[in-house]
Amino acid sequence: MEVPYQYVAAIDFGTTYSGVAFSTRVDQMSIFTCDWKDSDLTSSKTPTSVLLNKQKEFVAFGYEADNKYTQDIIPDEEMDDFYYFRRFKMTLHNKRLTLHTEINEEGGKKMKALDVFCIAIKYLKEHVIKKLQSRFIDATDNDVRFVLTVPSLWSDEAKIFMKAAAGKAGIDNDHLILALEPVAASIYCHELRLDFDRRENKFLPLITPGMKLMVIDLGGGTADITVHKCQKDETLEEVIPPIGGPWGGTAVDQAFLEFVIDLFGADVIQRLKDEELEDYFHLLHDFEIKKRSIKPKVADDKDIVMQMDVSLMDLIKYCRGDISSHIKKSKYKDLVSTHGQKLHIKADIFRTLFKSTIDKLIQHLSNMFKNPELSDLKHVIMVGGFSESELVQMAVRNKFGGDMKIIIPVESGLAVLKGAVLFGHQNNHIN
Repeated sequence: MEVPYQYVAAIDFGTTYSGVAFSTRVDQMSIFTCDWKDSDLTSSKTPTSVLLNKQKEFVAFGYEADNKYTQDIIPDEEMDDFYYFRRFKMTLHNKRLTLHTEINEEGGKKMKALDVFCIAIKYLKEHVIKKLQSRFIDATDNDVRFVLTVPSLWSDEAKIFMKAAAGKAGIDNDHLILALEPVAASIYCHELRLDFDRRENKFLPLITPGMKLMVIDLGGGTADITVHKCQKDETLEEVIPPIGGPWGGTAVDQAFLEFVIDLFGADVIQRLKDEELEDYFHLLHDFEIKKRSIKPKVADDKDIVMQMDVSLMDLIKYCRGDISSHIKKSKYKDLVSTHGQKLHIKADIFRTLFKSTIDKLIQHLSNMFKNPELSDLKHVIMVGGFSESELVQMAVRNKFGGDMKIIIPVESGLAVLKGAVLFGHQNNHIN
């Protein structure tokens, strides 16, 4: 028997970032997201990072966990007294999983994956309930249907694992629904109104009965691709099984890490991580910001400028000698230069960091479009944080834009989160 509910609360548990949102049963389309603050930045999502104490008890999550670990704990060299996990969701991808599987935190210590996921889900659940109660004072857990997002590519074992973690976090199975991320995105897209009809003086729905729609969900860890057909009753019928792979934004992060290792040496980067972990994370964080801003090639391309911390410069000097001389002897002599503490990198080099990931995505899509079932497909929607990259958008449009309409919603990074809320209200929407 279905448990009655007054609200739906969604937890979009991402590889890189996570978010929560909710709406009421009587006003399903008024979806509230929760803001997260990091100094002067306000975001609808927060890093999927967990900080625990020596007793494996909760200390902080998200931006607070990152900042406390890098700014308070590392300088005082108390790392052995804490467990710090970041981007740990990918441990469930293509891995044989049990309830006893262990994962490593950043310092190398092991802990049961189930316990880490449980603590993260429990925090996000309590956070969204607190936000819900700030608007609806009488709301309780029993009034809420929870929706937890998972990639479509996950194994049945991984989905059972997430249900077990949610149960341990205090979400009863009767109140829980798992939503496949691209399916949630499809439902969000089903509600989009993009085309304006001047005769009717109203916006028309993006998806109409009989239409096939591909949703490319590009997150931090994975790319999930689904194709649905809209039925006369406005439900969505699956055309082909979900497909995808590990071609999300973190693959570009790995390419950057391999680039700096190639540039300065594996020993330098490893020592930076071992001896100056705060500065190591600062380097990765700086890249994350630059990664979001890189644009397609233009005539007056400007260098990408990154800040080098003193510790990194000292390690390069100790291991390689003078930094400028070392770079001039390397294969990057015409592509990289230093000016004080600033590392200048030609924009073309930055673009090549995206190439492998984008090429795999394009190749995969090309193979998919050979399927006769997709011969009449004309609409493709790109969602997820990585889909906001102009390089990714341009690559897809250049390859397929002549035959199809490529759509990137304004809130593409929140499509899965908001779609998960709608899925909770309309969980019979997908056939």
